[in-house]
Amino acid sequence: MDFEEALTMELKTISQVENRVYPLSAPEKTKSPYIAYTSPEGLRVNTVSNGYLPDKSVEGEINIIAPRYSTMKQITSQVIDLLVSMSQREIGTGGPFINEMIYEKPVELYEAQVNLYRCLIDYKAHFKE
Repeated sequence: MDFEEALTMELKTISQVENRVYPLSAPEKTKSPYIAYTSPEGLRVNTVSNGYLPDKSVEGEINIIAPRYSTMKQITSQVIDLLVSMSQREIGTGGPFINEMIYEKPVELYEAQVNLYRCLIDYKAHFKE
């Protein structure tokens, strides 16, 4: 299982989103709350003496979308707890072992066009493939 599959599996454990977890963006007319995330290919660690190593660094973002501010806050708290718990363990089923998971300060927004609340969390994961 690769990092993206494992991240998706982990995010789907948040009961309030009821498996509505999507890479990049949600399908049109998706019922909220839901989570959309990015998980780019990342960068391999390169050393002078050993060349490229199986270690990798992935920087992405998680967007939590909810119909109410309080719901968005609850899910954000659960996502942060989940991200913190990923450090020093294997994620998903047979996914990568996360050496370090770092997240940035969450940014909260109100999307007036669709009348939804959004929280954006940037993250960086370090792991060995």
